[in-house]
Amino acid sequence: MSPEYRIRFELPPDFREIPVGADLAELTDDLRGRIGEDRVEDTDPVLLKQLLIGYRRTSWQLAETGAYYAASCFGLIDEGRPSAASLLISHQEVDCSDPETAVAGIIEIRRRGSDRRQLQRYELPCGPAAVEIELDEPLMVPAAVSPTGADVPIPVATLQAWIPVPAEADPTRRSLTVVTFSTPSVQDWETYCPVVVELLRTVSFDAAA
Repeated sequence: MSPEYRIRFELPPDFREIPVGADLAELTDDLRGRIGEDRVEDTDPVLLKQLLIGYRRTSWQLAETGAYYAASCFGLIDEGRPSAASLLISHQEVDCSDPETAVAGIIEIRRRGSDRRQLQRYELPCGPAAVEIELDEPLMVPAAVSPTGADVPIPVATLQAWIPVPAEADPTRRSLTVVTFSTPSVQDWETYCPVVVELLRTVSFDAAA
């Protein structure tokens, strides 16, 4: 569900929006666009249907988690090495009457959960934010679908930013925007990190029309 304020930001190059909670017709059009109309006709119809089912599941799972915006990228970095990443933006209702107190509280709570997290207060153009960088526990690819025939752990690097929405955009002061960037391509973190930081610096808010 979209919040009762508007958020603006500059999406990094190579990222493409994923429809969140979209209907089947919209997802079909989007998937065809991603594949390319010139290649759709050459795609196995069974495979196309499987891709659509998986895409629809992802779209609705995102909606169920509270995300109202999502994007992903998949491309080649450096010497043609495949790399992928995702971006989610969600809304939480939290007391943000004092943004500094809200940010300090988030940092304190998140520090209790894991020693793998790096937390810091950042001053963004739109106000203070709590920013966390974490190397998550590896995702496990089951042996049944692994090319090696064995379980394969895939580490995931994540950057999350909790941004209290300013009073001019939300007079109730009860809105927190959460930006989550994650990638399984941890070897490319130094390439991604400045891109995400620049995205955060472009975030701004407006009151809903």
